[in-house]
Amino acid sequence: MCDRRPRFVIREVSPKDMEALDAVERSAAQAFSAIPGLGWLAHRASPPRHLSDRVPAGDCRLAATGEGCGIVGFILARRVEVHLHIDEISVRRDWQRRGIGQTLMRHVLDAANEQDVVGTTLTTWRDVPWNAPWYRRFGFRVLGAEEAPKFLSDLLALECAEGLSPPERVAMIRPKLPSR
Repeated sequence: MCDRRPRFVIREVSPKDMEALDAVERSAAQAFSAIPGLGWLAHRASPPRHLSDRVPAGDCRLAATGEGCGIVGFILARRVEVHLHIDEISVRRDWQRRGIGQTLMRHVLDAANEQDVVGTTLTTWRDVPWNAPWYRRFGFRVLGAEEAPKFLSDLLALECAEGLSPPERVAMIRPKLPSR
């Protein structure tokens, strides 16, 4: 049995990690089974733009343990126009609430501050506690439809076409912090 203390390393994602990332994604999705109306997400198949299609495009990191647990979380981000966009952050269900997601998020936000971008963006669930409310703690804010860049409006439309409910989905941004 693996040690549950939060000892992990952050490293780049490699092609050999895809199967493990898929398992992490499926495990993380199980948390949705406790949310009324979103339980179906726990059993949803990955959308057509699967993980392996998204990994080579940007700043993708994973959290791995040295205690035999392997890969326990990941974050996928990529440059879109003048933004660093987070496509996904997932932490294995049995490793959630141990600071892994926070560490992965801080890594990407630090990377965004070092790049020539205006901010970091994502789309997420408005009211799911570990979605929009969690991202607000990192300085993200919900964008109104009139202020969302076209790529985010297009992404929300794609999510709608894939079965996600538009009123419950939001685009968020965290502006780049000023240089010190």
